[in-house]
Amino acid sequence: MMQERCDGSMSEIFNISEKDKLSDVLKDANTKLLHQGTKEELEKLKAEREFLIARFDRIESKLDALIIHLRVPTSGIVVSKEMPSDDKLRQGV
Repeated sequence: MMQERCDGSMSEIFNISEKDKLSDVLKDANTKLLHQGTKEELEKLKAEREFLIARFDRIESKLDALIIHLRVPTSGIVVSKEMPSDDKLRQGV
């Protein structure tokens, strides 16, 4: 009976140490997966950031072109509200 008790307690000790080892392995694996997931998320965020910066630059350049276009008159002809008729133009009025 003493032998069984010793064997039982030894196996319990063995199981506890094995559980600790498994626990450590699982913790390490979870840490690696978490770190890898964080790296992947970080890469995605960096790519999205670069995309948004490029998009902002395109929008900014289009706005700059529009501002320049609005500042520069497109023609030197000023059109009045009341245009003379063709008959008056022929007569020189």
